Amino acid sequence: MPPNIPENLSVKIFVKLDRSGNVVKASIKQSSGYKLFDDAALRAVHDASPLPMPKHPGAVDALVSDGIITKFDP
Repeated sequence: MPPNIPENLSVKIFVKLDRSGNVVKASIKQSSGYKLFDDAALRAVHDASPLPMPKHPGAVDALVSDGIITKFDP
């Protein structure tokens, strides 16, 4: 981590995918309180698109219809 950045940062991001694993929506659900970290985590989600999809059809349906909240911490 660069200097002057607080330790123990954590941000929760809501992610919704299409059936191909493309990110169709990503938003901050719980901020770390440090905008640069939050923005970097959000960019990482978009940059990782398309994401690998699970093999289980029910899991795919949930990701597409409901999305998921994921936690980022360094």
